[in-house]
Amino acid sequence: MTYKFATCRSNYQDLSSGRVLYNQRGTTAFPVRLASELFQRCAALLPKSGPYTVYDPCCGGAYLLTALGFLHRQDIAAIYGSDIDSEVVQLAGKNLALLNHAGMERRTDELQALLEQYKKESHREAVISAQRLRQMIKEPLASKTFIADITNSGLGLKDIDMVITDLPYGELVQWSGADEEEAIRAMFTNLQPTLAPQGVVAVVIRKKIVINPMGYKRLARFKVGRRQAFIFTRVR
Repeated sequence: MTYKFATCRSNYQDLSSGRVLYNQRGTTAFPVRLASELFQRCAALLPKSGPYTVYDPCCGGAYLLTALGFLHRQDIAAIYGSDIDSEVVQLAGKNLALLNHAGMERRTDELQALLEQYKKESHREAVISAQRLRQMIKEPLASKTFIADITNSGLGLKDIDMVITDLPYGELVQWSGADEEEAIRAMFTNLQPTLAPQGVVAVVIRKKIVINPMGYKRLARFKVGRRQAFIFTRVR
């Protein structure tokens, strides 16, 4: 794919999964540059300027959302993340807490304690990364995580400007008890009442899957390595 907005190959090591941001077995990371590109493409398609509300209905550990919160916090009003797995929702909450001073101070103290105990170079580098990320935190950024099955209705959200999500696939993360294409159709149906009137939905998905959700208009499609990305808006 050709990057239109995140054109520089920046060093995102401070946002590496497991360095400062929390991770755990069974969760996946997401390319930070691609996350930034998706956010900026969505912003360019919206008729209003930010700050925007952002939601990931398959958030896992909220790696994607947390990266966006650091890179684009001036353009984000609030972040929401949900997942069907209660354990990863707890992880998501810990990661999104890093976007505010209290959460980052707590994480810095944890990393400093690890450095003092084990004297590892990786812990020293993590402390330095945490200090750099801490300097990026200005005003508080609202966030909320909750347990929800996106294939069922009743999410309780409204006026979401952007949905950005990496859809479950592969051995680590899969749809829970649902046919993949059926689950994706249900997701788009259940997202409709959560969206702002001109809100957009960006999804990254396996190349073999073709999606043309009812009630939506496709605004963009592009290849992302072995996967593909779509951006949709509701048909009004």
